[in-house]
Amino acid sequence: MSFAFRKHDYNLNEFDRCPKHGCPVMRVTADAAPVCLLDWLAERYLNRQVVDVVPRPDAYGDLVLENSAVLPVKRLWSRNPRRLKPLWNHPREGVRLLALSTLRLADFGYLSKFDRLLLKFAAADVRGVFAFGEADLAGLLSLLEDEEVRKYEP
Repeated sequence: MSFAFRKHDYNLNEFDRCPKHGCPVMRVTADAAPVCLLDWLAERYLNRQVVDVVPRPDAYGDLVLENSAVLPVKRLWSRNPRRLKPLWNHPREGVRLLALSTLRLADFGYLSKFDRLLLKFAAADVRGVFAFGEADLAGLLSLLEDEEVRKYEP
C-alpha cells in the first residue's frame, strides 16, 4: 500500500483510516503493524521547538525541530487579534528564522472531512497560541513511510 501511495499521486483515499482519529494509517507490509499518523506525530513532533527552516518551491517550507525531525508545512499564519496574517508568504520572499525559531508545536488536529492536518504553535517561552499552520499531509506521510520501510528492510 505504501508504494501505491507514491504510484497513485499520493491519493489519500487508498489508505486505511484510524478508527480513533479518522486519519490515514501507514502499513508498509502485510506483516507490519499499522501506524496512526497522529500517534506518530505526537511522539516525534509535539512540544518540539523550531530550530531551522528549509524553503521548498512546492510548499511553504519544512520546519526543522530540535530533535532533527522535519515538519513539512503548507501554510503558516501568525496570530493577530484582528485577523490571521501569513507568517511568511513564500520561500522566495524570505523567511524570518528569528521569529520562527521562537515557536514550538503545541497541538495539532486532523480534519477528516477535508483531509487536513492543522497545527498550533506557541512561543517557546510564553503560554498561549502564537501561530497556526497547515501541515503538508503528503510530505508527512512520505516521512512516516520512509521510517516504517526502514524498520522492515534488511
